[in-house]
Amino acid sequence: MLYPGASPSLPTLPAWLRTPPAQWDAQTLDREALYSHARSLREHPRFDLARRSFAANMLHAFETHQGLNRLLRTEDQLAFQAYVLTLHHRRDPADPESGATYSQLLEMYGVGRIASRSVVKKLVSLNRLRGHLRVTPASRGRRLLEPTDQLIATMAVWFGANLAAVEQIAPLPQPAPDLAANATVLCEVMSYGVYGYLRGGFVLSLDYPEVRAFMAREHGYLVLMAIVESMHEKAGDGPARVMAAVPSMALSRRLKVARGTVRNLLTMATEHGWVREVTRGGHEVELDPGFAHRCGEWMALELVWMAGMVAAACAALPAAHTQPRPQPQPQPA
Repeated sequence: MLYPGASPSLPTLPAWLRTPPAQWDAQTLDREALYSHARSLREHPRFDLARRSFAANMLHAFETHQGLNRLLRTEDQLAFQAYVLTLHHRRDPADPESGATYSQLLEMYGVGRIASRSVVKKLVSLNRLRGHLRVTPASRGRRLLEPTDQLIATMAVWFGANLAAVEQIAPLPQPAPDLAANATVLCEVMSYGVYGYLRGGFVLSLDYPEVRAFMAREHGYLVLMAIVESMHEKAGDGPARVMAAVPSMALSRRLKVARGTVRNLLTMATEHGWVREVTRGGHEVELDPGFAHRCGEWMALELVWMAGMVAAACAALPAAHTQPRPQPQPQPA
């Protein structure tokens, strides 16, 4: 099934979407079908490669792009950027007051119940200070918040790291670098995630409290990526153990994260029984088998979701908007 007006040569909707995601409602996502596709993906012979690639790509992106490391430290910050990009992307060109405003951001956060007014105000101020947002006066004293080229370029780094892993295991409508360089595709994909949450109550980490616990803490996502990248089985006298490496000093230097932050996240995971430290400094940790399995499930879900969302975006957008265009480069570390 194609979007109305879409070219027959463009990708169709993934099987786990009942209706086009741009028109998202409570019936759009077939959750069981999505989870079924993710379970099937885990049997793919290249799944472990894609899983490691996803984590390695993200770690490299955060390591080499200072702007990304500062922009996306918590799940709330990712939500903020997604909300801004969605409101800006979905604005009505005929309505000069349409777009992202402080009041609309508050309304979105209110629906999601994930942040207070003071947090939203702080995020607006911080993103303006860092050059990610600019304020444009509108009529009747209203002020629009517009994403800058710097924000788009920085988010493109995150998008590209994601797509490069997806490309290991699923066909994409275009090469990953071309898709990542296309701001329209990026914003369209981001809007699907926003609609899925606000209109359907769905996020990829919904059924994974372990993942949410990491992502709620500053830099927790990066520590989780370090676990996912290095996760492997280690044979011994008994059943194989699942091991990972989370060296606090090395990660601190590599990602410009306080060593205490890494240690605190490992302590949290230890207190929940998800990991057991085998050597000091996190050089080797043993993962609870259930935790390791659920990390794999979540990775499969991330890969399936992004592959489907990009296909849906390219099916929805006119051909002129799916061609790669040069983008400004984000600030390197």
